[in-house]
Amino acid sequence: MMLDIRELNAWYGRSHILQGVSLNVREGEIVSVIGRNGAGKTTTLRAVMGLVDRASGAVAFDGEEILKRPVHARFSRGLGYVPEDRRIVPGLSVRENLKLGLVAVKGHDEAEAIDRVAETFPRLKERLDQAADTMSGGEQQMLAIARASVSDPKMLMLDEPSEGIMPVLVDEMFDLFERMKKAGTTILLVEQNVEIALSISDRAYIIDQGLVVHEASAESLLADEAVQDRYCSV
Repeated sequence: MMLDIRELNAWYGRSHILQGVSLNVREGEIVSVIGRNGAGKTTTLRAVMGLVDRASGAVAFDGEEILKRPVHARFSRGLGYVPEDRRIVPGLSVRENLKLGLVAVKGHDEAEAIDRVAETFPRLKERLDQAADTMSGGEQQMLAIARASVSDPKMLMLDEPSEGIMPVLVDEMFDLFERMKKAGTTILLVEQNVEIALSISDRAYIIDQGLVVHEASAESLLADEAVQDRYCSV
């Protein structure tokens, strides 16, 4: 099991956001977490990455319990995370932003790693020396994903990658996720666009009010409009 979450609780201050979330991701899968805004999807990823005020339960990544480990240790073990707000560093070029993805990881040849990830992201290959904050929102999202990928992580957690992106780039991005899976990257995906998320996923979990309320194969959930309307409609 690449990621095994058991009875995960998480708080922001006094607010008890996650109330016993349990889910797992097997090596080589794409697993989606879907649900309404405010259900706890983003908090699940942040808790796994160690970015919430307080968390309890159990989170095992690649066979190691990590819930009490610092964020940099989780990253060093091969857990990549792309937050919803991208966090591209303004004033730096695309190449310099990519280099930041290698700061906390040892054993990588910088030039080789950037060349490799640039081949995977052709739009970025053409813009390596361009100021990152002059690119479109979709291209900046690609850069955020590439920066998380440059260290060749075992697993990527992606938070709302399609948000605010024009449809042509969304299609390109999700095609990329499928190629990354075929190349061996495991993906945990939080996404509001339920249809496109399920179309590339193996399995899916629905979170509602801080709890997993439904689990199914992506194919069966894609066909279950009643469940989608109950838990995912605005």
